[in-house]
Amino acid sequence: MAKGQTATWVGIVLSGELAALVNGNVVGRMGTGKIVGELAFFTGGKRFADVEGHDAGYIAFIMTKHLLQLFKNAPSTGSKLLRAFGKSSLYQLSRNPSEHKPLAWNLSGRDLSMA
Repeated sequence: MAKGQTATWVGIVLSGELAALVNGNVVGRMGTGKIVGELAFFTGGKRFADVEGHDAGYIAFIMTKHLLQLFKNAPSTGSKLLRAFGKSSLYQLSRNPSEHKPLAWNLSGRDLSMA
């Protein structure tokens, strides 16, 4: 994935590890069981970081258009996914608030919009 790229899918790491990079610096790692690409789902569809493979593995993914159909056709399953995506997004925002302006300005204890 590339920062600024239009998000077309959300996934989960089945095995291996991914590294998230902002301005060439590793800001996080995602291993087995971690959700990938969910932040863009909530924020207008643009990727916030470059993500590259760190260790070989597999990712299961669902295309955004199919995810929206799932919410419509199976609301209970869709709401479970939405909760998991939200939990993962909040975790990402709380760990790297300065990388997610203006979404996380209130998580860092200072106003990042002025930074």
